[in-house]
Formats: sequence, C-alpha cells, structure tokens
Amino acid sequence: MEELTDAELERRVLAGLHDEIALFGSCSPTARVIRRSGLTASVSPATPERSLFNSVYADDPDELPGMLDELEATYAAAGVSAWTVWVPAEHPAGTGILAERG
Repeated sequence: MEELTDAELERRVLAGLHDEIALFGSCSPTARVIRRSGLTASVSPATPERSLFNSVYADDPDELPGMLDELEATYAAAGVSAWTVWVPAEHPAGTGILAERG
C-alpha cells in the first residue's frame, strides 16, 4: 500500500468537499444546500451545534470575505450556532479573516 503525503491527503479531502457538504445539506427535511460560484454550504437546522453538518467550502478562499456576512445571517436565521469554513491548511484566510471572526 502506497503511503500518501500530507499534501496528497489534503488534495483528496478538498476535492471531495463540495459533494460531502451537499450530502450534509440534503440529509434532513429541514436542511438545505447553498451553491454560489465555486461555493457550497450546508445548512442543517436539525443539528445547530454541529459545525461538521453546517459547513462551507469555496474553491477560492480569497472570495470568502465578501460572502461571510451573508453566510452568518443565513446560519443565524436557521438557528444554527456552530458552522465551519474549510480552507486549505496553508491559506492565509484560515489564520486571517476566519480566525478573527471566530
């Protein structure tokens, strides 16, 4: 069995995130999927404290700052208190704008 590098493992995870998030957003009668140019988000009011099921991924993390207010309002309106945004490990959005916003 070949040993995968951390970079290859991350590439594979990120490659499947749109589909995984869409699955989470379609698994309950109250859940929904949001799709915007290169962005997929799942909103799952049935699991308001589970950020895994309330997740966001954008192909280009540099576009996230312009979408965060809308996403925050969407999750708040759905009663979701925990949601997460996936970004590549080395991308500055993770330690920048996202970390600042909690």
